[in-house]
Amino acid sequence: MPLEPRATALAAALVALSVLAAVEAEGAPSGKVDAVSGSGMAAVPAGTFSPPFRDPEPADSGARRVAVPAFRVDIRAVSTAEFLTFVRTHARYRKSAIPALFADSGYLRTWKDDLQPDALTLNAPVTAVSWHAAKAYCAAQGKRLPTTSEWERVAATRPADMDSATHLRAILAWYARSSGTDTPRFGSGTRHAFGVRDLHGVVWEWTSDYNAWSAGGVNRRGVKEEGLFCGGASARAAPDTDYATYMRWAFRSSLKPHYTVAALGFRCAADL
Repeated sequence: MPLEPRATALAAALVALSVLAAVEAEGAPSGKVDAVSGSGMAAVPAGTFSPPFRDPEPADSGARRVAVPAFRVDIRAVSTAEFLTFVRTHARYRKSAIPALFADSGYLRTWKDDLQPDALTLNAPVTAVSWHAAKAYCAAQGKRLPTTSEWERVAATRPADMDSATHLRAILAWYARSSGTDTPRFGSGTRHAFGVRDLHGVVWEWTSDYNAWSAGGVNRRGVKEEGLFCGGASARAAPDTDYATYMRWAFRSSLKPHYTVAALGFRCAADL
């Protein structure tokens, strides 16, 4: 039997209050599946993030704030097993078939052939995937790559039970670690609000507009690019910009859509 209007309104109010409490906490996981055991998506409320640089004009004396609408994002990165399922049904993105325009020669470099990745990596993040292939995978799932703003919005958060100093130490520890041959593991990286895992500490990740902040001269975000990532860039750094953040943005600025990197993977997002 349908609820009476008063009961329906009460139920809606209770739901709204519960959502508001989760948003204010910025630490309650909204994804239903743990990042270690399986896939799932987390709902991220609207918010802001601060790019790690300022405009060189004198009037711009502090960090700018970029508004980020609400969205959904995968709790963890896409696994090798999931990407294998994709290439089984999308032959164009197999190792032997993908056009050179879409991926360089390092694409899926550890796979023995088109449908045979290293068995040890099946339940680990897929890497050595180009932007084109990552974008196509997400589209096939009815999703998309997260924007840089969305990715940074979540990456800047931490779970409610962790203080900011501990969270930053965990991030910096990964950036300071020398690259090795160990297979990256889900759940071995940082924890974030909304139940999201591993934005730092496991692999680098593609974003949909990874190069939108550095396209030469005045880039597509309207920020003057000169000196962003050179020796004099400290004058452009926003207050409290840490080493890890600076490295991450410099890495993104070096990428091209057909590039593949041994420690570069991706996760998907969707509109909310």
